Amino acid sequence: MKKKTIIFEVIIIFLFSVFMIIWNVGCKNIVCNIYGGVEYNYGDINVLAMGKWLFVFAMYFLITGYEMLNNQRMFLFEIYRYKNYKTWWRNYFFNTQFSIFLIYIFSALELVIIEQRDGISLMNDLLIIVFFYMHLQMYISILICSGVLFKNSICPGVLVVFEGLLYVFSVSDNNLIGISGMYIRLKDIDNTVYSGIGIGIIEAVISIVLFLAVKSLISNEKCERLVL
Repeated sequence: MKKKTIIFEVIIIFLFSVFMIIWNVGCKNIVCNIYGGVEYNYGDINVLAMGKWLFVFAMYFLITGYEMLNNQRMFLFEIYRYKNYKTWWRNYFFNTQFSIFLIYIFSALELVIIEQRDGISLMNDLLIIVFFYMHLQMYISILICSGVLFKNSICPGVLVVFEGLLYVFSVSDNNLIGISGMYIRLKDIDNTVYSGIGIGIIEAVISIVLFLAVKSLISNEKCERLVL
């Protein structure tokens, strides 16, 4: 099972990178175009750019769902290794987060390496992928927690819609909350990285709170729902 999962992840990383490169043919800065967010256009909604932004999230949500499904299938075989369900939850949460982090970092760094041939700023690209990941990890935490508490959750679709609404609302008001994860929009507000780091810290705190909340709520009955 684990070998099949690794093969699937490698294929996904490769196909995702190839698709993004093809989709952004002619773009000088692919990393910024994919992970940098949607540029502020003085009150106009850029539907195409918004769709591309949401597609990236949907792709990682799909991979997260696959990871969670595999982990849930292995639940009966793994639970006996742990002292209690809360210990299992800790390992389940952080292992899933780490798996998505590896997939994200490899798929993003592929594009960064390709761009270095064109003389694109390495530091700028790294800041973009860091800011995007700080936003993504919060959503991944929500998916993991909802997957344990609510079976057959529609959370991925809800999160994509929510992210889209954040963008729509930020068009008329270029505020920090609505442009979370969008490096190019954060630079419009603040030329330093401090605003983006501040938002990232808040999102990390939200993930920690979610993890602790589920840990306090988790019970035998909740865990057993994973395999019913």
